[in-house]
Amino acid sequence: MMSLNRFTILRKSFPALAAIFLTAILFSGCSHYQLGRDAKPPFRSIYIKPAVNESFAPQAQALLTMQIRDALIRDGLLQIHDESEADAILEVTLKTFDRRVAATRTDDTGLAEKLRLELAAHCTLADNRTGKIYFKNRPVSATSDAFPQDSSAGAEFQSMPVLTDRLARRIAYEVLQVW
Repeated sequence: MMSLNRFTILRKSFPALAAIFLTAILFSGCSHYQLGRDAKPPFRSIYIKPAVNESFAPQAQALLTMQIRDALIRDGLLQIHDESEADAILEVTLKTFDRRVAATRTDDTGLAEKLRLELAAHCTLADNRTGKIYFKNRPVSATSDAFPQDSSAGAEFQSMPVLTDRLARRIAYEVLQVW
């Protein structure tokens, strides 16, 4: 009778023991998780050359250069220096600017309701001290939507800061990630 009683107690406590065991297994998998970056780049300062515009994006190079600078400053991992003092140099060339009709107007299908804008660049990051190339002509692109009301040129002009900011953040990510 005593062994039957132990079996009943064991059977009743099994779900609780199984839940504790599964919880322990679940949290042991997360014990090595580290918030933030795994590694830091091999340089502490960077110079961002003014972007070169080979695309048809109007006046995007100055805006993009400033936004890359702001994105790297905001991250706080690198310091921005002059070319002669920087550990690394970033070069950005805007390659293509594309605009496609993403949706047409219901009252006139020949007119755009929404435009999809894409800006693509090639980036090169080099060590200013040794000349070592970290990456060369790495393609980076970003997209944004524009909603033309009266003219598509006005919509593109208003959407350009959003598009270049997205591209700048992606370029900053490429610079700061482990290659």
